Amino acid sequence: MPAYDFNSILSFSDFECLVRDLLQKHLNIHLECFTEGRDGGIDLRCSTYDKNAIIIQAKRYKDYKSLINELKNEVAKVKKLNPQRYIIATSVGLTPNNKEEIKRLFCPYILRTEDILGKDDLNNLLGIHTEIEKGFPKLWLTSTTVLDRIVNATVVNQSTFEWNQIQEEIETYVVNDSLNKATQILKENGYVIISGIPGIGKTTLARFLVYSTLGNDNEYEFVYMSDLEDGLRLYNKEKKQIFLYDDFLGSNGFVPEAHNYDGRLINFINVVKKSNDKRFILTTREYVFKDAQRYYEKIKNNNFDLVKCILELGDYTEIIRARILYNHIAKENLPKEYIHKLLKCRAYRKIINHPNFNPRIIETFIHGGVWKQISPDIFIDEFIGFFNKPYSVWESAFDKLEDGAKLALCLLSTLPSVITISDWRRAYVCVCEDMKIPSMNEHEWLASLRKMEGCFLKFSQHNIVAVHNPSILDFIVDYLNNHLEILEAIIKGAIYSEQLHTSNSFKCPDVIRSKRIQDAIKESFIRLSLSPQSCSLGYTDYKNKYYGTFSIGGFLLEMRKSNPELFSQHPGLYEKNITLDTFKDETIRFSTKIEIANTINWLYLSGFTRSDVFDILESESKSIEDFVEYIPVLKEWDVVDLSQNSQFVQSLENQIELEMEQLSTISEVDQFEESLQNIIDEIEISDFSDALCELRSSVAQDEPEYERDDFGMSYSQEKDDEATIDSMFTSLLAH
Repeated sequence: MPAYDFNSILSFSDFECLVRDLLQKHLNIHLECFTEGRDGGIDLRCSTYDKNAIIIQAKRYKDYKSLINELKNEVAKVKKLNPQRYIIATSVGLTPNNKEEIKRLFCPYILRTEDILGKDDLNNLLGIHTEIEKGFPKLWLTSTTVLDRIVNATVVNQSTFEWNQIQEEIETYVVNDSLNKATQILKENGYVIISGIPGIGKTTLARFLVYSTLGNDNEYEFVYMSDLEDGLRLYNKEKKQIFLYDDFLGSNGFVPEAHNYDGRLINFINVVKKSNDKRFILTTREYVFKDAQRYYEKIKNNNFDLVKCILELGDYTEIIRARILYNHIAKENLPKEYIHKLLKCRAYRKIINHPNFNPRIIETFIHGGVWKQISPDIFIDEFIGFFNKPYSVWESAFDKLEDGAKLALCLLSTLPSVITISDWRRAYVCVCEDMKIPSMNEHEWLASLRKMEGCFLKFSQHNIVAVHNPSILDFIVDYLNNHLEILEAIIKGAIYSEQLHTSNSFKCPDVIRSKRIQDAIKESFIRLSLSPQSCSLGYTDYKNKYYGTFSIGGFLLEMRKSNPELFSQHPGLYEKNITLDTFKDETIRFSTKIEIANTINWLYLSGFTRSDVFDILESESKSIEDFVEYIPVLKEWDVVDLSQNSQFVQSLENQIELEMEQLSTISEVDQFEESLQNIIDEIEISDFSDALCELRSSVAQDEPEYERDDFGMSYSQEKDDEATIDSMFTSLLAH
């Protein structure tokens, strides 16, 4: 039997809905809901020939003393209603003596003590009607059993920070039909791409899917991917894994990635699709996805729409919008004077029915603390005003910051999505020095952090900082696009390589391509290319932060991808920094070296040739995937006849045999065969088809047969109902 503490988990409205669903199922009756204040003592009613045949009241209180005092006030109302049967359901645990006292209080309307349902009785009914429990994810996702599973689940990489966000958002998440859709896609395909407009709830839905997966099976390892390489590197065929790749095509705008990024992404997705113990959740803004489709041929031609879950405002019915607003307000515990304004003339309906309704605006206004700066008298007008002009929610708070804090916040937009406070401050001090202005001292810096916390920033353990939500970056990017002198100063004072290529993800291409900004990027590029520094976080956890002196080759490649305009305007600037040592650098992956070689304009290189590079690369060990990328480049260079180069062919065939010995699943065999076919299309080698066929049969015999896991989640769309919505918001005054 479950053992939920309903008072700590469910809001008043959620508790009333739980009682309604449980008793409708248990008593096999239909119950009407009534708005508090108009019910005259009725929360739920079942009417047959008699208007008040059965009346049910849900009472969510923290202890018996509070409950019995409230019930004494209900006696007169119940006598006036004169029901044939009166049932009380409460979140309070009740003793037999408690039940007898309540029964005497409402005699003769409570027929028997079984009509007085305490916490244990409700938990018992949930154990009987398990389908009801699954309809209230706040219950089962916060149960001791599920939390134990999640605590024992493995969280790797930069996932700790993301995991904290997931746990925080569960409290306000409202299940809706998009959950059914995304869950079904994930179950059938092993992956799902969640897309939609900014602020619609893509990341929240993705996080909920991660949470529920770990809640159902703690054998899953959670991997948060900051880039595709994280997934490729941390993929483990021996483990159940769930990968989350948020904004996989760019956060505020489309950002082209490395050579063959689309091909490698699709290959990774295909591996996941063929693995019953892997999950892959991706999110993107829909307009970013459309831009990527135009850029990446393989994404355009792979019919990703078949496995996309597109969130649209129309998916949020009136009752869903109402619950989103209600949950945020209930969690924040707004003072009663603000609640009264919300209830006056049903002002909440103006919000939930606003044409620009957006969950992120509500989150920002309520949890960001914006409402605290507004008096109750203008609370509703200001709230609605932010829906009319979304950026205004940040403008008012931003304008109240000191100039130093404003500069620091603008600077943060050019850094990685999560960063240590010390790295952020170091970058800020350097920009101030470059601008020849005083920087904030220690006291001023800490004061500015406290002021920005909650509204603009969120902090995690190990002194990690990130913006509170992506709309803040949208605002800052827009602000910098209109204040080029600040953007120019930040770029000129940049000390981390990430600052240069992150700046180029700004959504206004005219600004980035302007001569003023391009000159600033060029100046910093030349300076940083001498010894590029990284502020990216470590690959295991934040305590083991990795301060990298970027390999020059890696830095150049990132700049080439993020700012092609810089190098097209300055021919030879890219090649000027490339030497043979770039290809000898053991810290650079072979695939990265191939990318670098593939982007060189050889007309601007002197001192070495393609043959020199070939001689260096030939001495390195290569995987089959490396050969897939390497062979077309060699054929284009025409420095060697590969088919006649017995040493090259032998090296390739040896690697094929070595990797075939390591294949242990059908999905791995499929992926390997696809890569091998790409090689065969380019070069003549021995026939491995019989060996692959034999290997496939052997693996198939050893591989266990099981279906893709079911999350055990279900959601039934709640009907839009004025009485339910009104009752929900009126209940904010009750407790």
